Amino acid sequence: MPPIDNVTTVLRFPKFPPGEKVYIIGEKDARLNIENLHIPSGYKIVISPEVNSIEWSVRKISFGEKAIIDISYYGSVVDKPAPAQDLGGQADHGDLGAPGNNGSNGAPGHAGVSLTIINLEEIENDGSLWIRTNGQNGGEGGDGGGGRQGGGPRNKGLPIFGKKAARGGHGGHGGSGGKGGDTSTVKIKYLPVGLQGRFVSGCANQPVGEDGPPGWEGGNTGVIAIYGGPGQGGRGGRGGRGGAGGDKSVSDGDVGSQGPTGPAGACVPVETTRGT
Repeated sequence: MPPIDNVTTVLRFPKFPPGEKVYIIGEKDARLNIENLHIPSGYKIVISPEVNSIEWSVRKISFGEKAIIDISYYGSVVDKPAPAQDLGGQADHGDLGAPGNNGSNGAPGHAGVSLTIINLEEIENDGSLWIRTNGQNGGEGGDGGGGRQGGGPRNKGLPIFGKKAARGGHGGHGGSGGKGGDTSTVKIKYLPVGLQGRFVSGCANQPVGEDGPPGWEGGNTGVIAIYGGPGQGGRGGRGGRGGAGGDKSVSDGDVGSQGPTGPAGACVPVETTRGT
């Protein structure tokens, strides 16, 4: 496969700032032809939030011990929606209060940044590299609104025309939590058949912390571990308060139910294939 057209070619990437062990990939770095992608021992590459995908043509990858390329999404935490509006006023005489408005659903978490590497010819035998692929957690659901006050009593002449006070409306249900973000989509195409066993991949059931993949000791294995976990579903919103009863003889409405937790994101299978 030829190098990527109309992009910059660099001999050695990245150039870590003096005294720093972290390099932040910005939009200018998202598409490159790279002669040698090199991450020293204990150094890390992370991705700026405005970058959604990376496409690199890389001839050689070299790395020290416990080197990391972290393509997890680290954008802003998903904001919780504003609570649903409470219902004001009071129902007509003897009528039940109207139920509160339901909360809004939480926003979905962002998937991990996608990474495509093509034309890979060589991986140095020393060191250990972890490509972390976490998705972002889903946002919390919005809270339900309060129910309307129940109608009061009405005594009008004969008992058949009178009305008893009514209960308040139940609170609105909390919104569902947002879906967690999927793990990063990773596709690596290498040329020599000898590189086939240099990649290991897996997926946890939640975002992976700083300790790395299970059993990853970060020694001189020469292996590239591609591992992360999907974002967890957001917590459901709280139910709204019940509306007040029409008078002291009747009870207030029930509190609305808590919204359900959102579903977790998915584990996207890693593709490491030989060919152009």
